[in-house]
Amino acid sequence: MRVSSVDIGVLASVCYFLGFGVVFLALPSTVETLGLKWIDQAGKTEVRCYYGALSVALGGFLIYMLDIGHQGQALILVIFLASAVFVVRAGFLFVDHGVGLAYNKLAVPVELGFVVFLVITRLATFSVRL
Repeated sequence: MRVSSVDIGVLASVCYFLGFGVVFLALPSTVETLGLKWIDQAGKTEVRCYYGALSVALGGFLIYMLDIGHQGQALILVIFLASAVFVVRAGFLFVDHGVGLAYNKLAVPVELGFVVFLVITRLATFSVRL
């Protein structure tokens, strides 16, 4: 079985989104350790829905795309999503006065690294035999 650089990018994205999603579905209070807070129980449900369920659904969709042989398109989707999140976060750091916050100090380099990794896996043309 051969695994291409694109497969690696999609598989890494599956791990990222499924891991992230399961944590926030099961432990929504994890957002508090990141410096984020909700003001009532509806916020807790939103964390489960948008951080948790949406991430799990995206991970599942990426697995489906791998299964039907559309890993190239799946990787492009993830590049668009990850880039959009990074650009908006970086762009609004100053507008929203969040430059010095611990969460943003962690999120910006992690998201940038993820986008760079994804682009490299898309542009690379290697494959490995498993």
